[in-house]
Amino acid sequence: MNPTPLIQTTPTTRTSRAHAKRGHYKLLIISLVSAIATSAIAQSSDQSARQAYRDAKAHLANDRPNRYRQAKIDLADYPLIQYLDYYQLRRNIRRISQSDVTAFQQSYSETHLTDRLLQSWLLELARRNAWQELVDQYQPSYHTELRCYYLNALYRTGQHERALQAVPDLWLATTSQPKACDPIFKVWIDADRLTERIAWERMRGALAANETALARYLQRFLNGSVARWSSTFYQVHRNPKLIRNYDRFSIDNEYIRDIIADALPRLVRTDPNDAQAGWAHYQASHAFAPEQARRVELDLTLALARRGAEITVADLSAAPDGRHVLLADVLLQNALARRDWIAVLRWYDACPSNSKRTKWRYWQSRALAAPDHRRATRSRPGAIRRTRRAAPLLRVPGGRSAGRATETQ
Repeated sequence: MNPTPLIQTTPTTRTSRAHAKRGHYKLLIISLVSAIATSAIAQSSDQSARQAYRDAKAHLANDRPNRYRQAKIDLADYPLIQYLDYYQLRRNIRRISQSDVTAFQQSYSETHLTDRLLQSWLLELARRNAWQELVDQYQPSYHTELRCYYLNALYRTGQHERALQAVPDLWLATTSQPKACDPIFKVWIDADRLTERIAWERMRGALAANETALARYLQRFLNGSVARWSSTFYQVHRNPKLIRNYDRFSIDNEYIRDIIADALPRLVRTDPNDAQAGWAHYQASHAFAPEQARRVELDLTLALARRGAEITVADLSAAPDGRHVLLADVLLQNALARRDWIAVLRWYDACPSNSKRTKWRYWQSRALAAPDHRRATRSRPGAIRRTRRAAPLLRVPGGRSAGRATETQ
């Protein structure tokens, strides 16, 4: 005998539930269709706005002001409307006034476009020879041409000393500066502010950047023995093998040390043994400043590493110019190419913490997961010695020895 169910379902109840379920499905379908339609309308609206924006830019570029103004009206709420205002002012930079620039700055003070417009406006003021306005509106900038115009404006408005004191920072560039700098440079040179030391410093920087034409130009500002050394500097830069003539460079002065420091890292690219022997000789005979010696040794080690030499010891402590980061990258890349996980861990641990890039953290994890990671881990604590005169043995691909390379200090 079948037990009586606690709740008896009648045909009417079952029909009601079926209707409710169909109603639920209908509501769900209507909601989905509505959402799709709304999305399509929004997408169509966005596409129309983007096309209107492109049309407005085209009208502006093709000098159709009436059509541009009409198109811009339809874009009142478009998020990129500020760019249209910027393009319009930038295109008409020779016809606008300070009030136009100020109004733009007030309207879009939170955007980078204000700085871009100000830079264009200051260059326009220089073109107009509006020197006092340029001084009043100037904001510190990395734009070399604008910086030179500003110093010229300072000088022309009576602030002579302030202008002349700021010239060396621009004049010492390792590349040729723009024509806008010529007027203030001439005033500075005519005022006898250019010393041989400054001229030599710029020549040294130009040769380091391989700007040989600029280096030859700078020789005209040197006299006497310094001029002769500058000529030798240029020759040795072009032919670094000349530095192997130890007798020729036996005098220990700042000029000779600069020539040696430039030549040896260039020589190591073709003659690593001669370069390392030369460095050992000149270190013993010349009093290099610690900073200069560190740069030479970093450059020598970097050049050897780029040749594929297997470097076993190097100083990767932070260098002011960031050379240590570049060297660490090359050493780690070489270790990865050899699948030398011990070396990967060694060079990773040798890097200063702020130089450990994300990609190398990944490879550190891979090295730790390698089959010999325990042996690698045990070898790490003493693997890198940061002493001043350690001399690692280097192996250059091809089987021949590269001799010993002095560790950076």
